[in-house]
Amino acid sequence: MYLNGATYKAKTTFSPGGVARNIAEGLYKLNGSVSLISAFGDDQNGEVLRKTLPSEATQSCQVSSTFATASCAVILDKLRDCKIYVGDMDIHREITPELIYANVDLIKHAPLICIDANLSHETIDAILLLAGRYNKPVFYEPTDMLIAGKPFELDPQQYRQIKFMTPNIYELRKIVQTLKPSTEASTPFWAHDNDLKIDKFSDEIAELCDKLHNDIDNIMVTAGSHGIFIKRFGTSDDKFFTNDLQYIQRGTKKDHKLRHYPATIENNVKSSSGAGDAFSAGFITAMLKRKSEAICVSVGFEAALASLRSVNTVPKEFFNMSHSCWNNGAKFNDF
Repeated sequence: MYLNGATYKAKTTFSPGGVARNIAEGLYKLNGSVSLISAFGDDQNGEVLRKTLPSEATQSCQVSSTFATASCAVILDKLRDCKIYVGDMDIHREITPELIYANVDLIKHAPLICIDANLSHETIDAILLLAGRYNKPVFYEPTDMLIAGKPFELDPQQYRQIKFMTPNIYELRKIVQTLKPSTEASTPFWAHDNDLKIDKFSDEIAELCDKLHNDIDNIMVTAGSHGIFIKRFGTSDDKFFTNDLQYIQRGTKKDHKLRHYPATIENNVKSSSGAGDAFSAGFITAMLKRKSEAICVSVGFEAALASLRSVNTVPKEFFNMSHSCWNNGAKFNDF
């Protein structure tokens, strides 16, 4: 395809989306409880999005008469892999620090706060400030390589409240370059290239994650069909939360290793646009059910597979607690 003004044949579908909204819907379907703080336009798309979650989950969302509901055109190739996003995101301006402070009780009582990079610096700062005040861990979805570094342009006391993040290799590079400007940019490679050797990923990921070990406890690097890499303090059998849903601080743990969890290959891919968000929803759900790292990955993988098999970014249904992924940890290799 060339950007020359020509018309290209394509098949189009409409699906609710948005990183935070996708994760929220996934959490609702897997966990049964979630609260979303966001903004919708006073339009048909906004109405459609609000109906994807129960009213109690969206009661803290703002409805704007100024901006249209965020929309995004996703171009997929013949393998159903995402190639480019084009979006109208002006409504994100409505997600202000004032909206966050108006919902401080949600933050105060939540076991985990999830944010994406679509928020303004001021709003991210407000969330991290409240997370620190109430000792709440933050799960960060970097969203896009161009904006992934946003939280890390703030004061260290703020961004170190982020305990989990799920960048791809490009977003990870951006984050490291934001925190360590002297870091040389690596030679780019396409992370979905199945012909690449896994060592190509592991060497660079290990090096980049080591630069962040004083800042982020748990780094989950998504690598498309290659699976996921996790660098954290602890073993694959360690849990993330106590029985009363308090985040387990890394403390004096010295075991800071990189583990690679290969992905299960799905041959019936309908769309890959929501798979990463589905993984996050599955991983978070398992964390909050006090599962080990390996089982969290297993649940995340199964949720991602359900998304890959669906034309919707979030499938109509996932799986119940009887599924084997809740009891069998994903296999991994140490690096």
